[in-house]
Amino acid sequence: MSVPDKTQQNAVVFIKVEVDTSVKNHHCLYVMQEGKTPITPKININGILDSDSVPAIKMTYMAHVSLQSHISCFLSVRDELVVATIDGCLNRLRWSGNKNEKATLHLNDIPVSADLQQFRATRLSSGNSHVCEMEYSPTLGGYSMVLSSGRAVFVIPPSSRGEKTNAHGVWAQEVNDAATVAVNHRYRLIAFGCFSGDGIVYHLDEAVGALEISHRLVISSKEFPDAGLIAGPVTCMKWTPDGTALALAWKNGGLSLWSVFGSLLLCTLGGDYSTSTDSGSLYPPPIVSMEWGLEGYHLWMVSKNNSSQGTQNSYSQGDVDPEDNRQAEEGNQEIIDDKRQDSGRRSCTQLLQFQFVKSALTVNPCMSNHEHVFLQGEDKLYMSTGDTMSRSSMHHHHSHNHSQHQKANDAASTGSCSSSNSSGSSSINMGAGYIGNKQWQVIPISHSYLASNWPIRYASVDRAGQCVAVAGKTGFAHYALFSRKWKLFGNETQERDMVVSGGITWWKDFVCLACFNIQGQRDEIRCYPRTAKLDNTFAQVLRVQSQVLLLNTFRDMLITFCADSHVAMFSLERKNVQPNPTVQITKVQEISLTSFIPHPLCVAGLTLTSLMSESVNPKLHPSSKEAESMLVSVSGKLLMFQRDRSGPQIKEEKNKHRPVPFCNPSVVATSVENLWTTTRANVGKIQLMEAMWLGCGSHGMKVWLPLFPRDEGKAHNFMSRRIMLPFRVDIYPLAVLFEDAVILGAACDVVSYTFSSSSHINTDMPFCTLERTKAQPLHDLLFLLSLGVNALDLARSCKELTYFPHVLELLLHEVLEAEATSKEPIPGQ
Repeated sequence: MSVPDKTQQNAVVFIKVEVDTSVKNHHCLYVMQEGKTPITPKININGILDSDSVPAIKMTYMAHVSLQSHISCFLSVRDELVVATIDGCLNRLRWSGNKNEKATLHLNDIPVSADLQQFRATRLSSGNSHVCEMEYSPTLGGYSMVLSSGRAVFVIPPSSRGEKTNAHGVWAQEVNDAATVAVNHRYRLIAFGCFSGDGIVYHLDEAVGALEISHRLVISSKEFPDAGLIAGPVTCMKWTPDGTALALAWKNGGLSLWSVFGSLLLCTLGGDYSTSTDSGSLYPPPIVSMEWGLEGYHLWMVSKNNSSQGTQNSYSQGDVDPEDNRQAEEGNQEIIDDKRQDSGRRSCTQLLQFQFVKSALTVNPCMSNHEHVFLQGEDKLYMSTGDTMSRSSMHHHHSHNHSQHQKANDAASTGSCSSSNSSGSSSINMGAGYIGNKQWQVIPISHSYLASNWPIRYASVDRAGQCVAVAGKTGFAHYALFSRKWKLFGNETQERDMVVSGGITWWKDFVCLACFNIQGQRDEIRCYPRTAKLDNTFAQVLRVQSQVLLLNTFRDMLITFCADSHVAMFSLERKNVQPNPTVQITKVQEISLTSFIPHPLCVAGLTLTSLMSESVNPKLHPSSKEAESMLVSVSGKLLMFQRDRSGPQIKEEKNKHRPVPFCNPSVVATSVENLWTTTRANVGKIQLMEAMWLGCGSHGMKVWLPLFPRDEGKAHNFMSRRIMLPFRVDIYPLAVLFEDAVILGAACDVVSYTFSSSSHINTDMPFCTLERTKAQPLHDLLFLLSLGVNALDLARSCKELTYFPHVLELLLHEVLEAEATSKEPIPGQ
């Protein structure tokens, strides 16, 4: 491995980093030891020593390349290093220490226009002299640059266009004070931080090749007045490894966390985040550099602060709302101070570490995870279920329901909780108490599993909220709340020979996962029964041709998305054999999405649903609850593939129908961070049960609601139509209770406290707790339906909800306010 370093003499030095084989003790400085016998260090799948040892590293000089001008920035792109200098050159250096002269570009030679279709492109002037900061995105196929003039540009090199032409640039409109840049590869977004203190996020319009504004990152006056003036310019921005959240810091101090499409998750400006007696200070101190740790559980920051006070380590604990995407600060902070003497004052360089928990939906958006507020940390899980208590009796695959409930109640003393998303009448009787429940079930992950498999990558909970499964570096483990016991592989070799790569989910009493078999060097789908020992002997294994990136279930079907851009569907059939049940996996259908996605990495979600758009006539299948559509989230754009039933339905042998193909997709919505659908049915609330809810970041939420005709007796006139209703919520959505029309989320509650000693420094973190939040948007939906016949039908189905009288009060206030401020009568009111 080579590491580049720039010098003040306009040179790039390449340093070779390798394990020092001359050091004894297995080439390690420190090795874990249990008892009197040292443990032989383990080697992971990449041939690197495992985390239970500290290898001895040797660094040696390889080569250096001298450049003609001062280096402003550089970055690694595939097998080369791109180095920008203040004379406007973009130099390409090979890792061997040689310069690639043919690939060197100069800014003055790059034509730049508003989009790729305009022929009137202009050359960069001398005012845009050099690149201050840049990032490369393989999914966008170009460089995002901040120029010394404050302009921002996206440059497409000749190689990525496949043509023997010069590079071409596209201006980022409406930005003249750019300071920093961060690129989201998964969602194909380019975020620019500005000297005004705001951020602007762009997406590339594929039709014309222009950079269009997706959303802005602006701290509202409600959160903190005059944030741009007080906090100063943006200095650092970093996307999480999964691309679902963006950390942003300012020059004068402060930190904010945003979801992928601009929902504010965390802001330390004002409030109780600064416990210093100096009201002018911001927390944290000015950040000069930041980087996310593995899986986004840690945010490392380097801050500078001049202080005449002594320094000390500080520790605090808390939790913050997840992401999506959805990140949440768990609040373990460590500070390391480097004291330097400067003009009689003490200059402190601090290394800060924030710990976070995040929603399991960020990397594992399976169907069961959407039914609960389910957060995962590096060593524990947080669950505030919507239906554990009220619906678990309806799930017959748990054989000891009554004892499970009792044990779940007994676990309340350890911080566990239950809440309701019940179906039928139980929703009305039990829902209200659990919707307002703000306690959590905290599940510590087995230390035996974490010792060699940290950090946790995937987590999944079953529909009943009674069983969870986690997957780390290798293998996996699962846990039952009713027994409060973890189940691990008895054979450690089996655990270390598999790496979960595409997600993990529950189907009935089976754990379904996509993994890479290290010993066999192949990709597989495996199903393990929950009731049996965790051993490969009891697993059903199916080999697949390509790496699985996403995995989900719909009723008795398993759907996967692979690295070759193909979607495969499998039928699942449970076999009650002794002594342990098995599952039969049969491939049903395979679809290629190559023509509809720019890169497999851009697919953030995949699910099957029984929902259909208005263009499909439900008369053909009036009671169908099969997989009528496939929903694919591609860089925030929600595509809907519907079954093509226009042609003849051909039967195969044994009277089985051939799988119905899918039509070309239609775009349902954009800027989608998450979506919720349900497979449950409730005849009395068909509008809510047939709806699809969308979380769209700063654009709020949307619900795709079916509209049914008044005269349902005339079947030949029956056609279902749908309407997309946008509305605002004050929480970040993590789960939807369909029957109750309630949205659940999580947020950080900052608790101020006083110190028993006055020796603390101004970087002390307040105590933070994680609380569950909720929103009831029913009155917004009724108002958006113009209080017409469809609103009346929806209101009738919800009249038995405990909070429905409050909904009517809110509607009355909105109607009176609208009439009072309107110059003309409002139709229908």
